[in-house]
Amino acid sequence: MLSKHIEFNELCLESGNPEAHYIEGILQLFVKEDEHAGLYHLRHSSDGGYIDGTYLYGLSLLAVERFHKGQKYLDKLGWKENRSTSDQCWERVKKSLTDIPYFMNQGYYIARANLETLCGCRSRKRRGRVCNHGYYYERLNQFVEFAMSKNN
Repeated sequence: MLSKHIEFNELCLESGNPEAHYIEGILQLFVKEDEHAGLYHLRHSSDGGYIDGTYLYGLSLLAVERFHKGQKYLDKLGWKENRSTSDQCWERVKKSLTDIPYFMNQGYYIARANLETLCGCRSRKRRGRVCNHGYYYERLNQFVEFAMSKNN
C-alpha cells in the first residue's frame, strides 16, 4: 500500500497537481527540513492556483528573510482590500501544520526581528490601517508564535 501511495503521489506531482505540491512542500520544508525543495513545491502549489499554497509560500519566504518576494506572493491574496481571504488561508494552513510536532527554525526569530525593524510602526494603526510592513510582520509573528507553541 505504501508503494502505491508513493506512486500516486509522484503521478500527482508530475501532473502539476497544486494540492500535491502543497503537501510535498510542507513535508520537505517542515519534516525533512529541506528548504530548497520545500519552497520549490510551495511555489508550484501557488503558481498552480492553490491559495493556501500562495499563503504558505509567501509566509515561508518571509520566514527565510526573502521579504520582497514573500510580500509579493502574500499581496496576491488581496489583503489590502479585504483580509478575509488571508485570514481563512491562515486557519487552513494552521490545520495543515497541526500534526507536525516541531518545526521551529531559529532563523524564523531573526527574520521576525528583522522584519519588525523594517516596519517602523510595527502594528500601530495609521488612519485605521496597518502599514504594509505591519501586515507582513503581523503574519510572520502569527506563524512564529504558532511554531513556538508546537514546541511546548
